[in-house]
Amino acid sequence: MASVHIREIQNWLTARGETDALPGRGGMFIEIRFDVDGPLPEAIDEEYASRALTVDSPQGTVTITFDEAGQLRSLDIS
Repeated sequence: MASVHIREIQNWLTARGETDALPGRGGMFIEIRFDVDGPLPEAIDEEYASRALTVDSPQGTVTITFDEAGQLRSLDIS
């Protein structure tokens, strides 16, 4: 299983000029997208279809968004 630490993601984003990924006076803002172009598959988890969950973490508030098929669409950390 591959793994990556949030600091590595912050460094990658900062290297390409996205400095809002680093903690600062206004916080940090990162979105990790999992969606792809093309047709949506059939619903795989109808319980989470078109829903969003929000939880607190040591890095800030995390919003987990699911698409119409119930698949993970994005993680937002702010």
